[in-house]
Amino acid sequence: ISEYSETFEIPLSSGQNTIQFSTHNQNGMESLKKMVSIFCNVKRPVNTYVVSIGISDYQDNEYDLNYAAKDANDIAAKFGTDVSKVFSITDGNAVKEKVLAIKSELMKSKVDDRVVLFVAGHGLLDDNLDYYIGMHDVDFENPAVRGLAYEDLEGLLDGSRARQ
Repeated sequence: ISEYSETFEIPLSSGQNTIQFSTHNQNGMESLKKMVSIFCNVKRPVNTYVVSIGISDYQDNEYDLNYAAKDANDIAAKFGTDVSKVFSITDGNAVKEKVLAIKSELMKSKVDDRVVLFVAGHGLLDDNLDYYIGMHDVDFENPAVRGLAYEDLEGLLDGSRARQ
């Protein structure tokens, strides 16, 4: 049996933290998982980042909705008084590039912060059964072209330090 030791810096959230870890050998076999609980009594300010997306008005008016943009604006207004950042993207502004650009702002979050993500509009499947959010300029027959891939929506949160 050989031993290996390494030190990692893990930022703790205020309150109870549970850390789970394991190791893998050169063959990819994973060890049993271990869990450690640590309480951090440091109180930090909590910032909330709200990303509220709603599309009622599509370029193809056949698919217009009644309340998606209104709901997104209502969510943004609900959180708007006590948050650090609100990103309300509705109707003609709701294009893939504008949504993806928010990621750089979310990367500024800290471990005690929270992110609220709200989306209202059409969800679409392509021929491969991949899921897309219908952006304002989506081609409903080919959502991969201007739709927002579900993986990209999830990707907004990848790398964010916010844990809520």
